[in-house]
Parts: sequence; C-alpha cells; structure tokens
Amino acid sequence: MIFQRPQARVWSGSQSMEASFCMAQSKAEIAELEEALKQRWQIGVAPGLLRQRFLITRECATTLAADNADGGVANSKWRISRTGHCGSSGA
Repeated sequence: MIFQRPQARVWSGSQSMEASFCMAQSKAEIAELEEALKQRWQIGVAPGLLRQRFLITRECATTLAADNADGGVANSKWRISRTGHCGSSGA
C-alpha cells in the first residue's frame, strides 16, 4: 500500500477569514468548558469540606456548596447553627 500525500489546499480570502473565525470560536468554547470543569470540581469538593468542618449532614453541605458556588459563604442565605443545624436565614 502506497501512502499518497494530500495536495495542499489554497484558501481564498473569505475562506481564510471563516477558518479564523471558527478557530476563535472553538478556542472560546474550550475556555468555557475548562472553566465549567474547574467549577464542577470545586463544587464537588466543597460539600466534603463543609461536612468535615461543621459536622453537618451531606444534604446540608451540598445545599450550602451549591447555593454559594459563586458568592461565598458570607453571602449565603443559609446559616449553620452551633449545633450543626442548617437552615435558611429567610433572606
């Protein structure tokens, strides 16, 4: 079997611009996916850390982590009592 090298393709100006646009769009989508994966990992780790630190239930820790994924615990409408009870602050 003989391998034949494909012939070089000559791009017109509009095709070149379209290819550049597609490349930029693909790079932007990849960056968004990478950020989503990073946030998913952080949200996945957070409940375990909260459970361990505050000795709360899995459900409470998951709720806290999901509600505070972008705002931080200080901005939470959820509060943890000294006894480990988790509930809404009514905000």
